[in-house]
Amino acid sequence: MRSRTRMLTTMAALAVTVVMALAPAAGAARGGGSGKSNIAGSTSSLSLVLLDSTDGLAHYGQRVTFNVATTAT
Repeated sequence: MRSRTRMLTTMAALAVTVVMALAPAAGAARGGGSGKSNIAGSTSSLSLVLLDSTDGLAHYGQRVTFNVATTAT
């Protein structure tokens, strides 16, 4: 059961990472807006932060948050 929970948590974190990585490209492809966006030359990062972990792994029922950084304007 633990390995299944670990796998699901890892897959969820990976899915969030992929979505966040593709979001700027989707915004650039959509176009429109005021023209003030600089998505093409921007960089971004997303990292998982485990708040309650005692072993460095995310487990069901524990709290997590994310550090998000971007240079997009």
